[in-house]
Amino acid sequence: MVRFFQRYGIYFTSVKSIAKKFNFGTERNLKEFYLDVHNICEIRFGSKKNMMKWWLENGYNGKLGKVDRAKATKKMTNFLKSKYDAVWFKDKAMYGPALDGDQIVVFDPSKIYMVDESLSGKKEIGSKVKSTEDIIRKTFQIDSATGEHKHGFEIDVPKGTTGKIINRKSVQEIIKKFNFKPEENWAYGSEYIYTVKFNKGGTQHNLLDKDIE
Repeated sequence: MVRFFQRYGIYFTSVKSIAKKFNFGTERNLKEFYLDVHNICEIRFGSKKNMMKWWLENGYNGKLGKVDRAKATKKMTNFLKSKYDAVWFKDKAMYGPALDGDQIVVFDPSKIYMVDESLSGKKEIGSKVKSTEDIIRKTFQIDSATGEHKHGFEIDVPKGTTGKIINRKSVQEIIKKFNFKPEENWAYGSEYIYTVKFNKGGTQHNLLDKDIE
């Protein structure tokens, strides 16, 4: 989901339900974007008082705002642009269902790329894949009666579940960076380490070539 405000920046949300509300309740024609932003200011304020405090600390002129709020907002925007690539508000909306329940504003349009999944190759970011085996999670419990530690396993992602690669890292680059002996690295034998967002089971990290196809 994206909204554009002249002079202030381009606004996105990472929450699909919010995007659907602004798209008349449907996912049709919603687009995904890659934001090449690294210097991000994350903010959370659940009250108008805290919000105004943050505004004033980040370049908003309250006196000017009473006369010309647009000019005061632009001044604050320029202050934030000088410090950050983007500002990400991650909190509940203060005034009912609104985009500010989760929004990230990017100031430089050159850092925004629309994702075209049709161009992704085999096991590249954006590629659709499925799990080759059950992806399990180790569980840990303490028996309240005996104090005994009990370990078990739960299936997070069943075999055959489809998903999309959202990140990957080269195993060889990791080995080189940390000066591992290849055989000492847990991912040895895999070309990449993947992060996959599955349709069932959520986002799974540290998957290897053998885990997806």
